[in-house]
Order: sequence, then C-alpha cells, then structure tokens
Amino acid sequence: MSVFPSVWRDTGCQSHYIIWRGRIYLFGSDNDAETDAGIALDDLLEPVSKRLSSAAWRSFVEVADDLGEIPWDVLEACRTLARKRVAEEGTGKLRSHFRLRSALGRTGKVDFTA
Repeated sequence: MSVFPSVWRDTGCQSHYIIWRGRIYLFGSDNDAETDAGIALDDLLEPVSKRLSSAAWRSFVEVADDLGEIPWDVLEACRTLARKRVAEEGTGKLRSHFRLRSALGRTGKVDFTA
C-alpha cells in the first residue's frame, strides 16, 4: 500500500509523512524513519544527477517534475546520490533539497557504481 498526503499544501492538513512502497518518509524532522523496500532505482541516478548542479539547491519535487517521475522515487535516488557522496542534502528549510557536491561540479564525472 502507498499513501502520500498533500505535504506540499500551504493550508489544510499539512501532514509530514509519506508511506511509499513500504518505506516511511518523515518531513520536517531531523531523522527519517525508513524501512527497506528493496527498490532498484539505479536507472534514475544518472538522470537525477544531471538535473542537479553545485551552484543551487533543488527540491526533489522539482527534479521529479522535470523528469516526469514519481517524487518519492526521485527522493530515494537523491538520497542515494548523497550516500554515494555525489550530491548533498540541505538541512533546516533546505531539507529535501539537493545539489551536487562542489568538487563534482567542476569535474562533471560521476561513478554511479561506487
């Protein structure tokens, strides 16, 4: 089962969690409570990284819109890129926003298998 309340709304419920493919995403907290859904997102890593730059933060929702992909899959791809030290995730108000790490922005080379 997948449930995704309207976390992007300015008024109304303002839920801060999403249950997607067996994984729980908490927004606005310091830590995400997640369970392993075993989703293979390798095919998204390169297209997602090409939508990020080292110069500006981008919301995973913007990247998903650009790619025509499901936002929660793009969020997982962004966080995978951050774990691989290809990208970094913002903190505070920039949580769930991503950018390429500065050194990567200069070289333009990415090893998605690492």
